[in-house]
Amino acid sequence: MDIKEVKPNVFFVDAPGAASNVMFIKSRDGIVWVDTTSSVDELQAALDLAGIRPDEVSMLITTHADGDHIGGNSLLTCPKYA
Repeated sequence: MDIKEVKPNVFFVDAPGAASNVMFIKSRDGIVWVDTTSSVDELQAALDLAGIRPDEVSMLITTHADGDHIGGNSLLTCPKYA
């Protein structure tokens, strides 16, 4: 797993294997996370790599409901949008 900053404050998390890639945006209002990989463990690994606690995510955006995009949703308690 690797993180790349693609634009200022916009990050791409490249997840190897079966996990989907995710991204996050650091905004002045908090962290917006996009998709949550295949499992809570995979999402936690991505958050750990980024140095972000689950309670720091202020909004989750889900692009679609395939399992590799929603598997970690239960880890986050923020508002969720799809």
